[in-house]
Amino acid sequence: MPKERAKEGPFVELIGTDIIRDQPIIEVSAITRREDAIYQALLPAGREHALLMGLPRELTIFEATSKHAEITGISMTPAGGGWLEVAISIVKRNQEQPLTVGLAALHGHSSLKSVIIVDEDVDVTNYLEVQKAIIQRSYPPEDYTIIKGARGSSLDHSNIRQVNNQFIKLPHAKIIIDATVKGKKEAFEKAKIPLKRKLEELLS
Repeated sequence: MPKERAKEGPFVELIGTDIIRDQPIIEVSAITRREDAIYQALLPAGREHALLMGLPRELTIFEATSKHAEITGISMTPAGGGWLEVAISIVKRNQEQPLTVGLAALHGHSSLKSVIIVDEDVDVTNYLEVQKAIIQRSYPPEDYTIIKGARGSSLDHSNIRQVNNQFIKLPHAKIIIDATVKGKKEAFEKAKIPLKRKLEELLS
């Protein structure tokens, strides 16, 4: 129904309860179905919701970032609801690459709030490994790049603040975290349990 809108919500979204929005109105005249029809519904904010939202974005982010580095993994993270945060592993050739890749990722998916760049030895599908890389390999004053005033996702309500009993909305911001090794790689190698030669031969 052209130009007609109505209040809708609040609904559960990827990262919590969304705001009430003005949405278009449709008028249904008929609904038909097969006799053996199967109706599939998604549980909002569940893993299926996050997967179906985030998986296609991994491809667009890959297309945007692969021009600037050898990408070995991309994963929309569970903390970002499969929408607001991505972890990207690269084969780093120079110290400028992580920031360049991070900026390209923001271009590839404008709703991103956080981009985490890690080395190729980090499994980006394992969020614990990604967080360990942030804590162990990044130095916040040098490795955190904050971009103020950039367009963000309407699902991100972290910019709403209560000031003098009034709620105000601040401009969105984004962060790129360079969680790659800058020093000696040997200091960050994963510990391996030494095995006897015969056992190694059996396992190989």
